[in-house]
Amino acid sequence: MNAIKRWTVSVILRLYPASWRREYGEELAGILMDKRLGPAALLDVVRSATGQQLRIGEPWQILGTPLLVLNLAIIAWNILNPWTYPDSTLDVSPTQRLLFWLPALCVGCWTVLRNPEQGHPGRAAMKSALLTSWPVSLIAVLAAIGILSVVTLGPGDLSGTVTHHGLTITLYDRLGRPTHLFPLFVLPIFNLPFAAVGGCVGGLLARMWLRITSAKMVK
Repeated sequence: MNAIKRWTVSVILRLYPASWRREYGEELAGILMDKRLGPAALLDVVRSATGQQLRIGEPWQILGTPLLVLNLAIIAWNILNPWTYPDSTLDVSPTQRLLFWLPALCVGCWTVLRNPEQGHPGRAAMKSALLTSWPVSLIAVLAAIGILSVVTLGPGDLSGTVTHHGLTITLYDRLGRPTHLFPLFVLPIFNLPFAAVGGCVGGLLARMWLRITSAKMVK
């Protein structure tokens, strides 16, 4: 029982920023080990960890984690109820590309605002993009080893449910053909330069804002 509780406490501590854990982690671990971890206590800890993340956490983790959860939920829904073409196409429109750049811009901007001297907006945006998109590579790996199958469903085709078709996902290219696994596997890596550019642009905007506000304060 103690081993399970120690493992639970170690998982809970991972919710806090690394810098906070280095300073207060042992103290909090001792407190949690001595008390009963009921729903109210766990909710309290999660709320506290969220506040510390927003206060001193890394922006790429703060913005990337909810997007990762969203992507996993979308993939799970596709597996449970495979979509027909063109609902699950991998080719993105200009609007979708802009939505991809928006998190990178925000991460880059927030990184510089939080740490103007040592913040690396491009690197932070790449970390966030990789955190968000690694499930795409996982799909390719699972399909390659036969755990997950990729099928083609055209308009009007009945997809069925997971009890009928097993673990299946639908992904298409611009012409409605099933995507190949290798491009799917490398897609998160291919997107990293675009994320870096978005992060650098966001960092540049943040530095411009800091210069403007600094000049106003001097006046």
